[in-house]
Amino acid sequence: MERKIDELEGSPNGTLFIALGQMHGNEPAGTKALKKVFEMLRLNIEEDKGFGIAGKIVGLVGNIPAADAGFRFLDEDLNRMWTSERILPIKTPHYATDDLNREERELLALEEAIVEEIRSYPAKDLFIFDIHTTTANGGSFSIPIPKPEAQRVANTLQVPVIHGLSGSLQGTLIQYAAHNPWKVETASLAFEAGQHESPQAISVAISAIIQAMMALDILNKHPLSGKKRLEGQPSLPLNSKIVYRHRIKEGDEFVMKPGYRNFMPIKRGEELARDKNGPIHSPYTGLILMPLYQAQGEDGFFIVVEESA
Repeated sequence: MERKIDELEGSPNGTLFIALGQMHGNEPAGTKALKKVFEMLRLNIEEDKGFGIAGKIVGLVGNIPAADAGFRFLDEDLNRMWTSERILPIKTPHYATDDLNREERELLALEEAIVEEIRSYPAKDLFIFDIHTTTANGGSFSIPIPKPEAQRVANTLQVPVIHGLSGSLQGTLIQYAAHNPWKVETASLAFEAGQHESPQAISVAISAIIQAMMALDILNKHPLSGKKRLEGQPSLPLNSKIVYRHRIKEGDEFVMKPGYRNFMPIKRGEELARDKNGPIHSPYTGLILMPLYQAQGEDGFFIVVEESA
């Protein structure tokens, strides 16, 4: 598998839009969606002389070895490693590459790929769109960083916006990018498209990628004109905030109770899971998010409550 899925460059000094699939290797929907998006854009460019791109669009694969193996990660979660404390030491010339684990090598290679895109295109700003899926069924949602541009784009995607999650998870790409480490104004969000293996997750991701680019004025026409676009989920809250994260420690033997879906209502005191210490009860009444139904992962579940925009 190659790092770069594809790229398209339009007028200079626009937004550099970098979309990523498979930061977690067992989440293929993002990579598949990006391939379809580039096919669609190229077809529109070929068939419609009025169709234009302002800026540059790049699709990248996040964790290639894990994607090839079909695992979330091989040595450690790549989307919990994006901190200056992890990145700066391994970028120094005297650091031996042979001493890196597989995700550290991917961290270094992916960060270098992003830097190279920034060097090669004179962008006015950078937007990172990180595509994920979940082990549980249920609605899709977005997680913007707390910057106005990221929040604005998230509000155009017709899915619930989750506030506070980008700050509660340490070491994510979007959190790292929020601090403008590459000396270009950067906004970013993570987009959860649906369940890992759901074909619908690919379609949802395609529509979300395109709608984000429309919101950023990268595309002057919608390439899905006359076709099905991403629709709202009227039964789900438009804005929610994280009130609880159940973190899993090594050796916890965490097992989620079956049947939970994203945004399913739960009550305080409800038994949600078990671990080696016994039952795990919900500390809040709210909506469950991302219940864990796979062996790998540091987060058992989240609880969100609806809030006004």
